[in-house]
Amino acid sequence: KYHNARYGFSFLYPRDLAVRTFDEGGGAATITFQNIEKAEGFQIFIEPQMSEKHPKQNASSGVRESLAPIVVGGAMGDAFYGADAVLGATREVRFAHGGFLYEITTLAALNAHLDAIIQTWKFA
Repeated sequence: KYHNARYGFSFLYPRDLAVRTFDEGGGAATITFQNIEKAEGFQIFIEPQMSEKHPKQNASSGVRESLAPIVVGGAMGDAFYGADAVLGATREVRFAHGGFLYEITTLAALNAHLDAIIQTWKFA
């Protein structure tokens, strides 16, 4: 179980993923969950919400295929397939909660793994 006291959330994740947290400054953080050998994992980028803009409007690549609503720990957001210059095809989930925007990214092929993790997400 991963628990983040700073942002007030927790979820279950596979034990073979190494967790690293990076302080991005200004209240933002990136948290990575990776197994380099298996090429598996995901990352969560969290930043203070600067406006009431809907999270899907912040998609960095501009690619949002198969856009669908999703609920993460009671927070409404969007899930979609995107693209990243380094990663290639991605699965992304974006939502807002408690004054923060959350952006979760994984490889498109790992969508089922991410969905299973998101189903266990809880806000304190």
